[in-house]
Amino acid sequence: MSRIYSPVLRKGSTLTVLLSLGLGALTTIMMLIASLSTGMLVIIEQDLSRFWRTTYDILVRPAGTRSPIEEKYGLVEANHLSGIPGGISFAQYEEIRDIPEVEVAAPVAMLGYLMEEIPVHNFGLPSEEGLYEKVTGIIQDDGVHPPTFRPIVTGYYYITPSAQERNVPGINVNPPTGIGDYFDMPFLLAGIDPAQEAALVGLDRALVKGAFLSGEEALPIKTDVDYMGNPISRTHIPVLINATPYISLTLRTELWRVVLPAEISGLDDLAAQSPEYRRSLPRQLIAVQESNSEALYRKVVENLFHRTASFALLHESLIGIPSPIQYRELAPPFSVEEDVVLEIVLPPEAEEQPKVWTVGSLYGERPYREGSLVAVGDERARVGAFFSIYTKGVFDIEMIPRPMDVSRVPLETYFPPVSILRYDEEGHPVAPRVLRPTLNWAGYIQPPPLLLTTLQAARLLRGDDCISAIRVRVGGIDQLTPQAQSKIEAVASEIHRKTGLDVDIMVGSSPRRLLVHIPGIGYVEEQ
Repeated sequence: MSRIYSPVLRKGSTLTVLLSLGLGALTTIMMLIASLSTGMLVIIEQDLSRFWRTTYDILVRPAGTRSPIEEKYGLVEANHLSGIPGGISFAQYEEIRDIPEVEVAAPVAMLGYLMEEIPVHNFGLPSEEGLYEKVTGIIQDDGVHPPTFRPIVTGYYYITPSAQERNVPGINVNPPTGIGDYFDMPFLLAGIDPAQEAALVGLDRALVKGAFLSGEEALPIKTDVDYMGNPISRTHIPVLINATPYISLTLRTELWRVVLPAEISGLDDLAAQSPEYRRSLPRQLIAVQESNSEALYRKVVENLFHRTASFALLHESLIGIPSPIQYRELAPPFSVEEDVVLEIVLPPEAEEQPKVWTVGSLYGERPYREGSLVAVGDERARVGAFFSIYTKGVFDIEMIPRPMDVSRVPLETYFPPVSILRYDEEGHPVAPRVLRPTLNWAGYIQPPPLLLTTLQAARLLRGDDCISAIRVRVGGIDQLTPQAQSKIEAVASEIHRKTGLDVDIMVGSSPRRLLVHIPGIGYVEEQ
């Protein structure tokens, strides 16, 4: 019997050993998994503690700035700052800055748009007598539409052997500097507190040329009279230049020789004809010159950097002011996963606004904002003094730490908001494309300010309530805890109690992707 059972007993012993080994291995694996899980939990907690802190904890905006969409869904628009021309006073800023728990209170004042005239593309004087047409246009890449040449300026020149200048309506005769071109580059001017901006984003460490703003620069005032004999004040303000070319474009100038018919024997015969007649004549392309964004921005930086602190006027006033994008909720005509879909409300037509126009028509683009171009006499464009600028330094945004996607908050002073085209106008999915800013300052995506000046200069130019927003960081917090969250909430409540301003807690937030319909473009994913 032992023989009968002995093999069975040996087999049973083998099974027992295998089972013991299996249980041992399983125990080891479970212990390893538990160890790994604990390690993963620690890593996750470490990542959360590393990424939960946004660039700033609290966003403060003028009272009434928060849109109904933001109120309803507890959101902060990523594209908000470019549309706030002011509304926070210095007294309110000082109250926030003096709260003991506030470590950084970094204000930004979006002051308005200027225009820099850049000399480009000089063809000299052609050797042959005759009529020439110069056509200047731009090829812009907005990230969505195929870049195409769009003419914006046309001029006529008549070259004669006498080399004498004459005044002929619509025709430049023998220009002394040759057939040259100038390009008007629009850009935004903003004011900051240099010390607070350095503490918030390390702007002082992004300097690549010159010196940083101190905030204590003198702002001398000179009393003068304008061409009408009215008293005016002049000053000059220090600036930092942002050397990043956010806009992708090519400036193209074409020189055409107009073929004159036999009945036009010279300038006198031509001057007797109408502009429509000139435009109807055949022509031949004889020369082309182009400059890309990099070259144009280098010229802008060079022009601005060599300005000196003097009372020579750069601009008699700001020519444009920021204005917000208006949104409304939309029931999309096709099925989408997003539970909230928005649509941009287009502004009224320019002819309905006698004093305020949009600049989009200057570049053949559709305006998405109201009041971007200010006419003479518009009360909103008044400044405390006419001004010139002088450059103290140049900075590179690549040296400013970019916020992580998981904890990104709006930093429009340096980085344009991210919007990605997902569907065309009919709702058909398209290859994702990131929208880019353009020259149209009434456009959807705005480039960050080209020039930063001091908050004191901003106050002089636009008044005591020139501040558009304040980014607040609370001190004494180094990790994610309920106590830290409570402290930030308490500071936010104190700011609202003292100032009555709109206050949003940004810490612990993350981008929420919404679908936005942009007329003429399609449906974009906006954070």
